[in-house]
Order: sequence, then structure tokens, then C-alpha cells
Amino acid sequence: DLILGSIHWVDEGAVDYDLYSAFDHIDSEALWRGYVDRYTRAAMSGQFDVMTHSDLPKSFGPLPSPTTLNWAYDTIADALAEAGVCVEISTAGLRKAAQELYPSQALLERYCERGVPIVLSSDAHVPADIGRDFDLAVQAALAAGYSEVMQIKGRDRRAVPIG
Repeated sequence: DLILGSIHWVDEGAVDYDLYSAFDHIDSEALWRGYVDRYTRAAMSGQFDVMTHSDLPKSFGPLPSPTTLNWAYDTIADALAEAGVCVEISTAGLRKAAQELYPSQALLERYCERGVPIVLSSDAHVPADIGRDFDLAVQAALAAGYSEVMQIKGRDRRAVPIG
């Protein structure tokens, strides 16, 4: 079956849950560096078919400096390309504080430049969110330069045209 990879904790705190927020204990620069370290190691592990919500901390705490954010985006995109793993475009971020897709358009463009394959996801936790805002995910993929999305069955994937 398909195996999804994600990172939700950095050190003693969650990057996406206010009750145990890592942002209460770690400044955003260190949190993003820790997140990138864990995320890239997960991607490079060979255990996952798809890495999910690759810039998750943006919805739960302050962004780091532009320099750190650019480093984070480049490092994550390089790791996923090297690992040959897919990345999701998730509409769940539209329903969070960031109110934008995971990943951001800037990160999605880096993925496309490096040939990282994409899948679409709504990360639905309730039936009403299944497939929600896929039109926006498709628009973002096209704007980033993608013409294909991966269709995954079991652990096999094949590219299909977007549209």
C-alpha cells in the first residue's frame, strides 16, 4: 500500500498543534531548521512513496527569515528530487491559518524545476473535505510548470496529464 511521510514534531513540541506547540519553546529559525532536518531525512530514508505537507509549520507559527525560508525550500526540494519521492499538493493548508496550499507556490516551483513528481491531496478529515479545492491545486501545479500528476495504485505510480 501507499506510504505517506510527514513530520509533526520538532524536539519537544508539535509544529501543527497549539496545545503542544513547538513554537512555545523554539524560535522560528531553529524550528524550521529542525523541521527541514527531519523532513529531508524522512524523504531520503526510502520508506515513503509521498511526502506530505512539506511546509507545514507556516500555518502554526511565524515564518523564519527570508534567508532561512529560501534555504529550507531549496534543501527540501533537493532532497525530494534526490530521493525520487513524490510530494503532495494539499488543499488542507487553505483551511489553516496560512490559507494557502501545502506547499507554497515558491516551493512548488522549486519541486517542478527539480522534477519532483506530484500527487493531489485534500487531507480530508471529514467527508465534506474530500477533493475540496482540487481546482486550486491543479491551477497551482500548472502555474508552477507541471503538466502531469502521479496516479498511484498500491506502490506503483504512473504519470497522467493534468486536466
